[in-house]
Amino acid sequence: MSIKHKGYDRKSFIILPIVFLIIGFLLIFFVVKPIVAPFLEYADLILLDSEMDYDKEFDDIFVPIVDIEEPLPPDDKEDPDVNAEPPDVNVEPPPTQPDTIPLSSITYPKFGTKYAQIRIPECYISTYLYFGDSTKILKLGAGQSTSSFIPGYGGTILAGAHNNTYFHNFKYIKEGQKIYIDTSYGQYVYTVTETKIIKSSQTKELRLDSDKEILVLYTCYPFDELGLTNKRFVVYADYTSGPIIDHSA
Repeated sequence: MSIKHKGYDRKSFIILPIVFLIIGFLLIFFVVKPIVAPFLEYADLILLDSEMDYDKEFDDIFVPIVDIEEPLPPDDKEDPDVNAEPPDVNVEPPPTQPDTIPLSSITYPKFGTKYAQIRIPECYISTYLYFGDSTKILKLGAGQSTSSFIPGYGGTILAGAHNNTYFHNFKYIKEGQKIYIDTSYGQYVYTVTETKIIKSSQTKELRLDSDKEILVLYTCYPFDELGLTNKRFVVYADYTSGPIIDHSA
């Protein structure tokens, strides 16, 4: 009996530290990480806040095919009259816009490329769209997740911008409003169907697995909050019009 007991002690001596190590790792991952993550992100913002020549850092392939206004400054229209007529901006598609275009005819953006412009006239939102959503990009405009698709491709287009700059006027968005994405290969229109406030950890709410083309835009919430928050205001919009990209061509 004594030999078996010693053997059991030896196994316990090896197994128990491994079990405690695993439990400790899980505690750190699920308990400590959410607490320190915002501070790490804030430190990252500070470290990356040095001046840069962004024109040299990022490519620009955006050549608008319709006459559009330059993006409004983020604070140019803090409190628009949402009951008034939409601002007088061009929302007409180009007269020669085709129904479909071959994939081979367009330049697919690389990370950091400015390739489009997002406009929501009724909210006085107008900003450039970059492919990629790094800290540097979000200083310049809206950043699109590289895990999502470009307009016309048939999947989810996921993009975000800061709540105190480019997407600050999201607080005026309503169902039924039109969102325009102007690209070098066509103008796309999406209709707002839903808005929702979620936690930053609710990644499934970003709907990257959609089997149809949708536009998902998001920003930090509350809108007037400075610094990092753990909530997101999400706008969902259905594809309404724009050239469909033919993957086989």
